[in-house]
Amino acid sequence: MTKIVITAEVKDVEKWEEGYRAHAPMLRETMGVTKPVHFTTNIETNEVCINAEPDNLEHYLEMAQSPMIAEAMAKNGVLAETVKFYILDKQL
Repeated sequence: MTKIVITAEVKDVEKWEEGYRAHAPMLRETMGVTKPVHFTTNIETNEVCINAEPDNLEHYLEMAQSPMIAEAMAKNGVLAETVKFYILDKQL
């Protein structure tokens, strides 16, 4: 399965994490992620990084563009213009 890394700047790391944890079950189900999601935060730069392994990459990327996800991101303080997706498609 393909892994994906998402980075973004947020308004407040602590508020983002609280909201992300609250939304995580819905987000995982909606986006088709059945494996654990890993993430980290950087309080000094207000950056977050998420690593997920979606069951279906195309579905995941499609849902990432949906109004529902955009609303959840906005509610959690994600600065939408800073979101970057990295698809990990190579391995050693």
